[in-house]
Amino acid sequence: MLRVFILRAENVRTADADISDAYCSASLAGVKKRTKVIKNNINPVWNEGFEWDLKGCPLDPAAELTVVVKDHETVGRNRFLGEARVPLRDVLSSPSLAASYSLPLLDSRGQSTGIRVRVIEARQLPGVNIRPVVKVTAAGQTKRTRIRKGNSPFFDETFFFNVFEAPAELFDMPIFITVVDSRSFRADSVIGEFRMDVETVYSEPKHAFLRKWLLLSDPEDFSAGAKGYLKVSLFVLGPGDEAPLEKKEISEDKEDIEGNLLRPTGVTLRGAHFCLKIFKAEDLPQMDDAVMDNVRQIFGFESNKKNLVDPFVEVSFAGKMFPSMCEKMRIRVTDWDRLTHNDVIGTAHLCMSKISAPGGELEGKGGSRTGFGVHGRGGALHDPGCRHTRVVPVVLQRSPMGHIPEVPSGLSNNSFSPRSPVDDGLGFLPTFGPCYINLYGSPREFTGFPDPYETLNLGKGEGVAYRGRMLVELETKLVEHVEQKVEDISADDILRVEKYLRRRKYSLFAAFYSATMLQDVDDAIQFEEFTHVLSPPGCQYYYLPWGNVKPVVVLSSYWEDISYRTDAQNLLHHAADRLEANLEKVHLALKANCLPSELDALAAQLMDDVIADCSLSLPDVLGKAASTHLDQNMYRFRSSNLEQMVKAALKLKHEDSSLAVALEQAEDWLARLKAMAEEPQNSLPDIVIWMLQGDKRVAYARVPAHQVLFSRNISGCCGKNCGKLQTIFLKLRVQLWFGLSVDEKEFNQFAEGKLSVFAETYENQTKLALVGNWGTTGLTYPKYSDVTGKIKLPKDSFRPSTGWTWAGDWFICPEKTLLHDVDAGHLSFVEEVFENQVRLPGGQWIHMTDAYSDVNGEKVLPKDEIECPPGWKWEDLEWDTDLNRAVDEKGWEYGITIPPDRKPKAWVPAEKMYHTNRRRRWVRLRRRDLAQMEAMRKGGVTDDKSDDGKSISTLSFGVNRPTISCIFDYPYAIVSFLHQSQKTVVIKNTLNPTWDQTLIFYEIEIFGDPQNVSDSPPNIVVEIYDHDTYGADEFMGRCICKPSLTRSPRLSWHPVIKANRNVGELLAAFELIQREKPAVHHIPGFESELASSLDESADLDLPYPPPQREPNIYMVPQGIKPVLQRTAIEILAWGLRNLKSYQLASVTSPSLIVECSGQLVQSCVIKNVKKNPNFDVSVLFMEVRLPQESLYSPPIIIKIIDNRPFGRRPVVGQCTIRSLEDFYCNPYEEETSGPQEPSDDVSLTPRDDVLIDIDDKEPLIPAQEEEFIDWWSKFYASTGEREKCGCYLEKGFDTLKVYETELENVEDFEHLSDFCHTFKLYRGRSQDLSDDPSVVGEFKGSFKIYPLPDDPRVPVPPRQFHQLPARGPQECLIRVYIIRAFGLQPKDTNGKCDPYVKISVGKKSINDQENYIACTLEPVFGKMFELSCTLPLEKDLKITLYDYDLLSKDEKIGETVIDLENRFLSKYGARCGLPQTYCV
Repeated sequence: MLRVFILRAENVRTADADISDAYCSASLAGVKKRTKVIKNNINPVWNEGFEWDLKGCPLDPAAELTVVVKDHETVGRNRFLGEARVPLRDVLSSPSLAASYSLPLLDSRGQSTGIRVRVIEARQLPGVNIRPVVKVTAAGQTKRTRIRKGNSPFFDETFFFNVFEAPAELFDMPIFITVVDSRSFRADSVIGEFRMDVETVYSEPKHAFLRKWLLLSDPEDFSAGAKGYLKVSLFVLGPGDEAPLEKKEISEDKEDIEGNLLRPTGVTLRGAHFCLKIFKAEDLPQMDDAVMDNVRQIFGFESNKKNLVDPFVEVSFAGKMFPSMCEKMRIRVTDWDRLTHNDVIGTAHLCMSKISAPGGELEGKGGSRTGFGVHGRGGALHDPGCRHTRVVPVVLQRSPMGHIPEVPSGLSNNSFSPRSPVDDGLGFLPTFGPCYINLYGSPREFTGFPDPYETLNLGKGEGVAYRGRMLVELETKLVEHVEQKVEDISADDILRVEKYLRRRKYSLFAAFYSATMLQDVDDAIQFEEFTHVLSPPGCQYYYLPWGNVKPVVVLSSYWEDISYRTDAQNLLHHAADRLEANLEKVHLALKANCLPSELDALAAQLMDDVIADCSLSLPDVLGKAASTHLDQNMYRFRSSNLEQMVKAALKLKHEDSSLAVALEQAEDWLARLKAMAEEPQNSLPDIVIWMLQGDKRVAYARVPAHQVLFSRNISGCCGKNCGKLQTIFLKLRVQLWFGLSVDEKEFNQFAEGKLSVFAETYENQTKLALVGNWGTTGLTYPKYSDVTGKIKLPKDSFRPSTGWTWAGDWFICPEKTLLHDVDAGHLSFVEEVFENQVRLPGGQWIHMTDAYSDVNGEKVLPKDEIECPPGWKWEDLEWDTDLNRAVDEKGWEYGITIPPDRKPKAWVPAEKMYHTNRRRRWVRLRRRDLAQMEAMRKGGVTDDKSDDGKSISTLSFGVNRPTISCIFDYPYAIVSFLHQSQKTVVIKNTLNPTWDQTLIFYEIEIFGDPQNVSDSPPNIVVEIYDHDTYGADEFMGRCICKPSLTRSPRLSWHPVIKANRNVGELLAAFELIQREKPAVHHIPGFESELASSLDESADLDLPYPPPQREPNIYMVPQGIKPVLQRTAIEILAWGLRNLKSYQLASVTSPSLIVECSGQLVQSCVIKNVKKNPNFDVSVLFMEVRLPQESLYSPPIIIKIIDNRPFGRRPVVGQCTIRSLEDFYCNPYEEETSGPQEPSDDVSLTPRDDVLIDIDDKEPLIPAQEEEFIDWWSKFYASTGEREKCGCYLEKGFDTLKVYETELENVEDFEHLSDFCHTFKLYRGRSQDLSDDPSVVGEFKGSFKIYPLPDDPRVPVPPRQFHQLPARGPQECLIRVYIIRAFGLQPKDTNGKCDPYVKISVGKKSINDQENYIACTLEPVFGKMFELSCTLPLEKDLKITLYDYDLLSKDEKIGETVIDLENRFLSKYGARCGLPQTYCV
């Protein structure tokens, strides 16, 4: 006997109501049982039991109980609600012969179901140089994504499959998701696959898998392990289902990939052990305060500052299986605190993709395996010889005593040779070290306060300081069973690691050349060691006055010699940099449309360089005692890759492949070289340069050590910046050399001057208030001190090092005081002096004893006795009272002195009886006299001790003093070069300023070898600001440019960057003019050798200054300024459309302003936009001077102004047309693209009557053919649906041309903009910077640009815009033929929709709701709709498809908008869709 209990159902409702009267019937072997009816309840509870007599026969394991739920109807048939089939085999398999079920109710009658698959991204796909594409197959249909590059591609594509099947058949349908390498044409191009059936997805909550990772496997061999991961969303949407919303992407760190992973059954993964050995740490910073240490000292114990840290190590790895999706193993060193929370000292990561390789096949090397996990974010950790994994525990081993003992002398270092975890190919399991890992984070200084930069110690962001290092080793073993434990490291391992710890002495030399563009400086600046006082600003920024005596920092330290790693790293970086530069040259040549021969030469050079760079042999690590397993694996991997790249390059070179193929291959090589150049075992810490302001750290730069490391190997092994002058964006020019101390003499070949070592101390004095003389009386800090004034440094406390003697006596160093004058760095300066008077309250004003003072009240010379300093000349003839301040009409300001003060604290412009003091400011402008400065230089300014005749140029750091001429052409800009900066003029109310201005920086000293300076000159920084009358000027963007040493350099466009976004372009040229004149300098220790005779030869040919537009505003010189020509711009201003309101008022009376190259032209005002939005006068003309090369043409700016009451004329929209190339025309060339004028004449009215003689005796089409030949036959014949067109094609009749896209996108029809273009209008900046500015309307118009003859007497070319159509509103009849629609999205519960058409233009609309087409996603309408409109007022025709619903509101399926005006005005309007022949 079989007993069945039917308990309840959920959410059973009818299609047209929210309630139901549900009952349930169950049938087995033809016997049916039925429950009672539960009224008005969508969640009925029956709780009824039924029995079936099996009549002694055993229950068939394949038997099914069919359960049907129906809605009871009093009148008519009961309505079907759902069906479920209950497999009874579960009852037989249960020990208790009982089972419970919860099953979905399905519609067995066949229904429409939508399957939606969104392919998001893939990771860790195996293989080298692959181009993956994803194929999705469901319900017999296959769809593909676009082809992507690399091992971790991003797709984000969605596919729709609509199926009409009964649920039983539907649920058994498989979904195949296959990743294929599109580059491979072999049968084994499948990378990996995942299969599931539809039921698996439907049985999920909301019938969807959202953003799930799929584990891909080999469909032929499940035991082959993981083949990568694919992230997808899958939906099965039955009748009435809505697709659930996908949650936004969680950040990568927090995403639990392996907890969100679907694994196919049968794919076996094997267990793996990570064995991480942590030996020791060093250089950790102080983390605890010294209270206990002070107590120890009180009781006589010795102090031990080094022990003020209690470190322990945490290791975490999120992988739950192997190969793992987790990319990083985190190693964190933490300081234990007894009372407070533990503090993190530093965090380091081991990236699995960099310390393992999955293996793969190299092109051209059948069977050899390679593939370092270097493409993208991950690399599968997979050993081809070993499969099967589940969990990856981490085994930690620690050094038992915290230190490593010495190796006994008799013990061989090679006594330990573990089995290498590597197979025969190039794939290898994760392995690392023994090697030091460097920790970076917040600054090392300990304070008792919370660390504001603690997040840097957690590994977030770039660490700003070195915080110690740790010696670790990682091994991976594949095992059957797994366990997690922490144990001590064996003594053998501690001895084995000794050979990796040999240290060598390294020296770092850093010569600081200049430090400029410093902001908001109010204290002394130092770079870790050297401190210098600041000079006042040149214009906008401060700089350090180092003069010709440059500080050099020398630092010694001891590190492991890993030259075999850094040499290989630098070789690969060098190859990658050269390949990248060559690729850029080829791309630039392609953009510039160079000749094929030039392109071929560049491509050949690229191939030759690749072959040369990749043929260099890497340092062989296999014989090195200190090389690790990872070194050996990477050496084999890199060598094989380089060898393959050389072969491929030779093949491309000899086969004469196309340029496109070569470039594509070169891009792949570049990605591989960059990936191979990463060195995971880099134990040399980065070089950190800190800028300190007083005691505060304000800026830093981190320079990877390998970039400045010296190598005795071939030149490519030296770091790319070793010994080279580089600009580091603090903003600092510094020369760095790093290398072994035994090689330190090599630094001399890079040093560009004489290195002198000198001692310095600062003499301090104070000025007493009453006596007024400088002296040491009353001094509160040492008489001689360091620069901070805190450390006592008397002259006699200095002792020279062993082997050194003093080269002379103490001297005052002029470089430290040279540039402290207030006018330093200025080309013009306002001299000021204050005239002071006093009186008793109510008395007469009389001059004070100190009649003239500075702004602080300190006594100065009377104004008539002040002389112009040498090298300057007075710009103003006389002293003048400054009235541009809060003063009375004579320039006086008044104050009162309150004892014990000696002068007023505040000044006011109005005189009162009680005022006792008054003053006024006298000013006089002086300017640099360049001729006088030259004369002074020729006269020579030398030190008294300079009596030796030796030439100064052999002693000075910089022998050349270049003058820079910065040509700046492109609303004001600040140009900074080294320590000087200058401003352009302000251009008002424009987004496209044209300054036409040359900024000249005189007498800039660039120290260094002239060749080095010309190879890598200092950067020029151009910053563009928006000038505001009130408040601070707003920074708009910055560009960094290199000056050129060529005379009259070409102007070029430079991108303007703000917050890493491109915000505009700057047209400018920068010229550096070198002057071969020796500089006169004071050199410490070489005073006796200073030259007294200077070269009196004439100046080199400095270019004449360009012409001045106004005083001291130089224009751009002729050789650089583009050649301008008279140019005509004809503007067809047709009208304005769809203008949005401005400041809550609609735009009613707009006019147009067109600006170009400083000229502007204004249109007439449109009286009433709502009656006629066209301009009365349509053609405007302007004559401008434009560059002959269109590359340099300024943009055309269109502004729309609304003419409002009370003279208000706000700009309500504007558009910038950057490229004018499309509008250039030959004014004498007639229109050749078609018979325009005849077609225009025909379109208006025919000139003569046309008589067509029709012979009406013969019918047009024989009567018997009318049944099967019609317009539809013609249409189907044209679309290629031969089965539907009958014998139309056999008859030889004409076909239609059916376009696959909108007519506006068809090139042959010039995008229907041959008469006028449509320009979108924008307004201002939106609040959200990432947003596009909103479109506020459209301008209909066009431009014709052509050159005019330079001679005004020559007749001008004919005007281009003529024979224009009528400007007023025109009544038009529109006929819209709606034929059919494709691929509509389902809107109804049956997976279909009931579409109908709604057409609207202006306020008129046609709604064809009553003729909806039921249950289809591909309706055939075959209808013509006719309605009238007035152009241009109603130009937008909107065609919308709606889904008809009987009870609820109709849903919009989609819409399209057609611009009727463009179609009406285009000359192609009469040529679209014409028949090939006419039948008359």
